[in-house]
This record gives sequence, C-alpha cells and structure tokens, in this order.
Amino acid sequence: MKRNRFTENYAVAPDKTGIVLTGLLLLPNIVSWIMAAAREMYGNPYATGGLNIAALVFLILSLPALCLLVKRERGKFDFFAPFATFAVIFLLLYYIAWVFYFCSYGNIAVRVFLAVCLPLSLLTYEADRRNFPAMVPTVLFAALHIAATAVSLA
Repeated sequence: MKRNRFTENYAVAPDKTGIVLTGLLLLPNIVSWIMAAAREMYGNPYATGGLNIAALVFLILSLPALCLLVKRERGKFDFFAPFATFAVIFLLLYYIAWVFYFCSYGNIAVRVFLAVCLPLSLLTYEADRRNFPAMVPTVLFAALHIAATAVSLA
C-alpha cells in the first residue's frame, strides 16, 4: 500500500497563534463593515463584485487551513524567526493603514497597503509554520484581492 505523505506530515489540530493572527486581521474588517462612513470610501462595489466574491471564497478556504492544519514537525512560534517577524511587521502595517483609513485618509497608498499587507501577513505566517497547503488559497486570495483593489482605484 502506498504511503500518504500529506497525512504523515500534517495533522488537523488548532494552531493557537494562527487563530489569534486571523482574529487580529479580521477585526478591522468587521469594524469597517459596521461603520457606514468606512463603507462609503470603498467606491463602486459593483465594479469589483465578481473579484471580491472570488477573493472572499479563497480567504474563507485559506483561514481554516491556516488555523486547523498544522505541520507535525513544527516547533514553537518564535517571533524572531525571519518569516514570523515579517508576519508581525505586515500585521502592524495593516493596522497603521486601517488607522489612516478610519481617519478618512483613504488615498491610494492607504488602500494599496490595506490590499497588500493582509495577504502578506498570512503568507509569511504560513511560510514560517511551513503550512504549504494553506498557501495555495492564500496566494489566490492575494491575487484576487489586489486585482479588485486595482480595479476599484481605476
């Protein structure tokens, strides 16, 4: 019988740091959906409807893979590991961009930072944890999310 390398290398178990990262990344989005003023700055939602829906589907696929699929040989989370450090830096840049966004400075640079920092934070964390199956939907989410932002800015 053939060995299944995927089940040998990965297990379904909660990744506490991944769950915290996901919560921190989604918190400003939830706040912006509640605030009417923030919704007005998004521009024309019909211009990017299909891209946004596709990006949301891949985000929904990537988050459970990030939070529940863990590599068996992974060590403890180390903030000073290169990919982990970049994940934290991108998370901080993401929050700084949201602060500017909520203060009505929703210019092109802020919107680009919002579009780029979210997937980069996820990807660098997944690279740190060597969670390669979660990277596939995250890369697709990143491409669609950045494309939707580019279309809405045009």
